[in-house]
Amino acid sequence: MLLAIGVFLVVTGIAMGLGWALSAIPGNMAKRRLEKRLREVGSLSIMQDGETASVVRQDEQGPLPGVQKLLGKTGAGAGLSKLIDQSGVRATTGGILVVSGGLALLGMFGVLMFSPVGGVAPIGLLLGALPILFLMQRRSARIKKFEEQFPEALDLLSRALRAGHAFQTSLGMVADEVAEPVGPEFKKTFEQQNFGLPLKECLFELADRVPLLDVRFFATAVTIQRETGGKLAEILDNLAYVVR
Repeated sequence: MLLAIGVFLVVTGIAMGLGWALSAIPGNMAKRRLEKRLREVGSLSIMQDGETASVVRQDEQGPLPGVQKLLGKTGAGAGLSKLIDQSGVRATTGGILVVSGGLALLGMFGVLMFSPVGGVAPIGLLLGALPILFLMQRRSARIKKFEEQFPEALDLLSRALRAGHAFQTSLGMVADEVAEPVGPEFKKTFEQQNFGLPLKECLFELADRVPLLDVRFFATAVTIQRETGGKLAEILDNLAYVVR
């Protein structure tokens, strides 16, 4: 009886903690939206409450900023952060860690409550892998959708160039007119080069965020054209034909 009450209290506490974390994450992310947009564009700073605050290469703070900072120094933390970015999910590594830990504990206590064999309790920890599996599924779906939309983006770039627009302006047109996920990814690239990051780095960071061979070809083709010359519109037409 006491064990059941103790388990109930622990599970209730975990559930309340998860509820608080999930309610706090959107507010934290909205507050740091500017930092997310500018974190990779150079040594910029903004004023917040009369103090200068860096907006460059700053990771969004989740419900466990200390743990998140330590996690960010490890390969696993960097991999998780990249997975979140590629999935397009609005979350932080700290938030994912809280949810995964909570689900793992819930799973373990659930097994303890309904299984007469206490040794199988660790099986419930597998429930903590659900957030990672969810992120992987979202990443796969997002990359597949990007691949489907990419020829449309190349066509729009080509038409804009033929109409006399500069390449940077054409990037902005793709960012505004093409739907998620292509539009937001091109918007990041457009904003990065607007804030002074070299175009070559912007394009290859796009290829890093979207791990598709077609995007890598696009970044390479544009970079070579910018260095050696040539009709970029025709290059993009040929690339759009190939990736269809």
